[in-house]
Amino acid sequence: MCGILATFSLTRSISESQVLTALSALNHRGPDETGIWQEKGTSVFLGHTRLSIIDLKGGHQPMLSEDKSIVAIVNGEFYDYQKITQELQQQGYTFKTHCDSEILINLYLHYGTACLEHLRGEFAFVIWDRQKNRVFAGRDRFGIKPLFYYQDEVNIYFASEIKAFKALGLPLKWDKDTFFSEITMFHTPDATLFEQVKEVKPAHYLLKPLHSYSIDLISYWDFYYPTQGHNLNISEQEAVEAVTEQFQEAVKLRLMADVPVACYLSGGIDSCSILGMAQHLSKKQITALTLSFDHKDYDEFPYAKEMAEHTNSRFVPIPVTADDIADNFADSVYNSEKAVLNGHGVSKYILSRETQKQGFKVVLTGEGADEFLAGYPSFRQDYLKYHSDELSEDEKAEIEAHLKQSNAVSKGIVMAEDEISLPLLQNQLGFTPSWVAAFIHGPSFFRDILKKDYLAHIGKRNPCEDFIEKLNFNSAIKGRSKLNQSLYTWTRTLLPHYLLTNLGDRMEMAHSIEARLPFLDHKLVELLVQLPENLKIRGLKEKYLLREAMKPWLTNTMYKRNKHPFLAPPAVKSQNPRLLEFFLDTIHSDKIHSVPFFDAAKLQKACANLTKKTPSQLGQLDIQMHIAVSTIIIGDKFNLSN
Repeated sequence: MCGILATFSLTRSISESQVLTALSALNHRGPDETGIWQEKGTSVFLGHTRLSIIDLKGGHQPMLSEDKSIVAIVNGEFYDYQKITQELQQQGYTFKTHCDSEILINLYLHYGTACLEHLRGEFAFVIWDRQKNRVFAGRDRFGIKPLFYYQDEVNIYFASEIKAFKALGLPLKWDKDTFFSEITMFHTPDATLFEQVKEVKPAHYLLKPLHSYSIDLISYWDFYYPTQGHNLNISEQEAVEAVTEQFQEAVKLRLMADVPVACYLSGGIDSCSILGMAQHLSKKQITALTLSFDHKDYDEFPYAKEMAEHTNSRFVPIPVTADDIADNFADSVYNSEKAVLNGHGVSKYILSRETQKQGFKVVLTGEGADEFLAGYPSFRQDYLKYHSDELSEDEKAEIEAHLKQSNAVSKGIVMAEDEISLPLLQNQLGFTPSWVAAFIHGPSFFRDILKKDYLAHIGKRNPCEDFIEKLNFNSAIKGRSKLNQSLYTWTRTLLPHYLLTNLGDRMEMAHSIEARLPFLDHKLVELLVQLPENLKIRGLKEKYLLREAMKPWLTNTMYKRNKHPFLAPPAVKSQNPRLLEFFLDTIHSDKIHSVPFFDAAKLQKACANLTKKTPSQLGQLDIQMHIAVSTIIIGDKFNLSN
C-alpha cells in the first residue's frame, strides 16, 4: 500500500516544493520511497509515497507507459497479477518490472476504463491520459483503499488522505450539512466532514477532461442479491465446498508477498478462519497479533490464544488499557479524519504500531465477513422476524430475549433495543432494518448537545431519511428478501464509511501496515450473495455456512462461539479513570468553543453526576463524548474554526 497525490490545477499555481510538502503528510503510508512526475511547465503533478511489498527493488512510481502517453499512480494490491501480465504479454504489451501495479497501465491501454473489470484486490489509482487530456481515477469495489478529491472550479486534486490537501495549501473548512449525517452514522455516500472534499465512492470511477468544470462519476460494479425465490439452486454440502474453495483462493492470493505476512487475530470466527486457512497454506509459522483489553466483557484474549495454539502459530498479545487509549486518542483521530463513537479505532491504531515494531508490513484481517455472512446481532433480529415462519410467536420472543441477553455490549450499537417503524423505510422496503433501529435514536440524542444556531441550520432534517433517499433501491434492493435488504443497506453505509476507515486502512497505514481482506475478495462475495439466507443464519447461530466450511481448521470453542463485536471498553466503564478524565478535560477546555456544533454548557451538564445515570444513559453519553472529543481534535489538528 502507498500514498498517492495528484494535482490538475489550471488557475492555482502549484510548485514542486508544495507537492513534496503534501507528500510528506502521506509519508506514513509509504516511507520506503517518494516519487514525483510533472507535466512540464504546468501545475499537473502526480506524486507517490511507496510501501514496498512486491518487487522491492523495482516498482517505482509514478509509472509511465512505453510511449509516455499514460502516467499512473496506484495505492493498493492487484491480486493474480501474474496471470494478467502473461495475458497482456501475449497481446504484445511489455513490462519493465515484476510489480503488480504495472498491470494497470497496460490494462488501461487495452480496455480503457473497462480495465477496472479485470482488477482484483484493494486499490485506488489516478491515471493521467496525456493524449486524451483526461483524468481517470478509480477505487476498489468495497472502499478498502481511500481516494479523496478536492474540486475548486476547473481545478481538481486527489489524495489518499485529506491532510495532504491541507499540506498542499488548499483551504479547508467544516461541511456543516454533512456533519450531522456523519455523527449519526447515516453517512452521505461521497461526503466528508470538509467542504469541497469528496471521496470517490466504492466501485466507482471518475472521469474529468482537464479543462472541464464537470466530472463524471460512474459505477462499474455492484453485488446483487437474488430476487426472492431465485436463490442459487445448491445443496448445503455443495455450498460448503464452494465457499471453502473460494475462500482458500482468496487467502492464498493474499499470502503472496516479498515480505513476511502476519494475521490480526481476535476471538471471532472471521479472523480465526483466516489464521486457520493461512497457516494451512503456509509452510512457515505465521505470527498472530491480538488485542487484549483490561475489561473482561470486551477481552477476547483466551479465545485468540487457544486458536493460535491450535494452529501452532506464533502468538503475540498486545495489551491495551484505558491509559493507552487516552494517550493515543488524538493521534488516532487525526489519522482517521473522522469522528468516532468508541475507542476501538484507537486500539487498532495501537495494534498496528506494535505490528510495525514486530517487523511486519502486511497483515491479513477479517473485515467483511459480517456483512456477507450476516454476522451482526441486528441481522439475526431481522432473520428471526421475517424468515422464521416455522416458529411460534412465543418461541421467537424467547430467542429474541436470549439474543439480547447474550449481546449486552452490542445493545444500541449493532443491536436494536426497540421495535421501530419508519414511514419512509416502510414505503421503500416494507420494513425497518434492525440495524437502522439501533442507530435511529442518534439524531435525537445528539440534538440535545448541539448549539441553537446549528440546530436552526439543520432544521428538522432526518439524516436517516437523507441516507435512504440516496440508496439505489430499484436495481439493488427491490424484490430482495428482508435480510438481504438489511445486509445491502448496512454494507453500502457502515462498511466503507466507518469500519474500513476507523477500524481499517487509516489505523493500519498510520504505521505503514498493509491490510489484506480475504472476505472482501469480490469473487468470494459474488458467490456468497447468491446463497440462501438459511445457510447464513441457522437458529441463533450467525455465519452458519462459514462455521461448516472452516470446521476442519477451527477449535471446537470457536466453531460454537457467537459473534462478539470489536469494541473497546467505554470510557464511563473504564477500570482506570484517566480516559474519562481526558474526555472531561477536553470537553471543559476552550477548544470546544472553536467547534461550531456543540453547545458547551449542554454537553458539560450532560457529563455531570455520572453516578446517578442509568446504564442506558451512560451508554448514550459515552458515544456523545467520543463524538464530541474526536470532533474537537479534528478541528484543532486541521485548524478549522467557527
